Amino acid sequence: MTARQNVPDWLIESSFAALAAAAREHARNPRRHNPLLCVPSSGSGWWTAIDAQPLGDDGDVAVVIQRATGTLLLPSFCDWYAITARERQIMHHLQDGSAPKQIARLLDLSVHTINEHLRAIFRKTGTCGRNELVAAITA
Repeated sequence: MTARQNVPDWLIESSFAALAAAAREHARNPRRHNPLLCVPSSGSGWWTAIDAQPLGDDGDVAVVIQRATGTLLLPSFCDWYAITARERQIMHHLQDGSAPKQIARLLDLSVHTINEHLRAIFRKTGTCGRNELVAAITA
């Protein structure tokens, strides 16, 4: 983790410890969700996904750090920017390449309502349009 900027060691250590504990719990009880952490990275300019998997019965855990995009990123991205449930639906369809008119038809809403939701999303995320928004979650 040499590329980090101004992140205290205690935060990194506690995050990895919690992730490892969650991975061990997932191995004991597969009904629990698989631990995954998506965080914005100020140093690299993209979101990072941190996943943990137990290696065996001895308690060792493998931690995988990768660039987060697409469906892996969308839930964390929406949580980070306080995107509503309806706005999440719209973002999901945008990510799939649907135009506002198609989204309106799929969600049984007016195009005007879809555009109002899009404006709210742009305002919350600081993006200037659909292309920039989609690039933020897929690039």
